[in-house]
Amino acid sequence: MTEFLGTGWAFPVTLDDAGNVATASELDAINRSIELILGTAKGERQMRPDFGSDLFNFVFKPLSHGNKRQMESAVKNALQKWEKRVRLLDVVVTGDAADPGTALISIAYEVRSSNTKGNLVYPFYLGGETGGAQD
Repeated sequence: MTEFLGTGWAFPVTLDDAGNVATASELDAINRSIELILGTAKGERQMRPDFGSDLFNFVFKPLSHGNKRQMESAVKNALQKWEKRVRLLDVVVTGDAADPGTALISIAYEVRSSNTKGNLVYPFYLGGETGGAQD
């Protein structure tokens, strides 16, 4: 259904089971890019210190209502700056009922070039055993 989006080399570059360079569809590539952006703390990359997100400011903080809203804002700001292929439709942070030390970040987006909708749930580990108190 989304074959028209095309494919390219997967990142990081790896080989598939047949020994060929692994490929990824555009939606896969976008999801991997989102994961890379959110999984990189600002200042982590020496040659590009502004790359990444401010999510790591929330490690060991409680998953309070205010912190959830600030995390949503951090995700929106990072993706609007670094992932130009998408238009964000929604970002929602919730607690994981099965693991109180994890915040689930639900991201809904639309690919600008094709209006194809995509979504991703990014687990963010708050650290510690409980990640702090929750609202």
